[in-house]
Amino acid sequence: MLPMLLKIKNQKLSLLGYHLNANLGRGLYCALNQFPFMLREIKLIGNDLSDDAFSIILKGLLNQDSIKVIYYKRNQFGKKSVEMLLPILEKKGLLTECHIVECKTIKSTCRDILVKLKDYDHLNKLSLVRAEMNADAIPHLCEYVSNSHRLHCLDISWNDLHSKSIGKICDALQENRNLKYLNMGWNSMINPMANKICQSNVSEALKHKVVMAKLHTATKLAWRREFRATKNQSVRPSLSLPKHMPGPHLAFVKNLIQFIKQNKKLVHLDLSFMGMDEETLLMFGVALRRAKSLLSLHLSGNPGNSFQVQEEICNRIHAKPYDPTFTLE
Repeated sequence: MLPMLLKIKNQKLSLLGYHLNANLGRGLYCALNQFPFMLREIKLIGNDLSDDAFSIILKGLLNQDSIKVIYYKRNQFGKKSVEMLLPILEKKGLLTECHIVECKTIKSTCRDILVKLKDYDHLNKLSLVRAEMNADAIPHLCEYVSNSHRLHCLDISWNDLHSKSIGKICDALQENRNLKYLNMGWNSMINPMANKICQSNVSEALKHKVVMAKLHTATKLAWRREFRATKNQSVRPSLSLPKHMPGPHLAFVKNLIQFIKQNKKLVHLDLSFMGMDEETLLMFGVALRRAKSLLSLHLSGNPGNSFQVQEEICNRIHAKPYDPTFTLE
């Protein structure tokens, strides 16, 4: 127990790969219960913690008047842990960051957390990565994203969400003007089959773009004809959304573009491995011209992310060419 407490530095406890059993969990609970200002931040990563053991630690954190950050990764996070986390979220002005990453959990976990967050808007950063998020949690997430005035970092990657769920999230993002960091990677924006191909082998996904070609064929042919007709001319085809484009996904792609254009605080956007084709990726060229604050946009792993698409987007936003002779130390 003492070696673990000695790792506390500046009210921060970070345990990476440090095995914690139920007895150590109870010992940490006793220490936290005895000293209410011991921790401001706790990170537990790969500790083989069970749901019971972590719920005991959370019970101790409830008595901490200075706890701000909980980072929990690659451990068990079940019903008992959720029951002890909810009272912490209720305490006004206490927790500001909550990260549940790649944990063994149940499908109702995200829903229960998001239901509580709707009433207590205190978090600045929220991560629910590979957290078994299902369709039941999406309405609560959308309501939270639309109404939250404090949240500026959201990570919901690796949840295998399908296009219908992503569409609802994109609709909710239109109302948000505070997000600075958004990661929706490894979810399916258009076609789950295309995303599965990407996840198994990126190079194979690029070779099998016929999967995406079967989707919205009329739209793809129209875009290609327009692009080829003006390929050697000074006038480039318009990247604005056509008025009549089949496919339900294009409506929420437009909503996502509106979010990028109107959010003046957005700095980082990750849309990797979301099954987007060339035409969908080209649509973001319009938004990038208006996104003055955006510093990074990740589109890797999408079937349509070719060199030609990257070049077209760079031309659209008037990106400066890379100079290999200039480096920053």
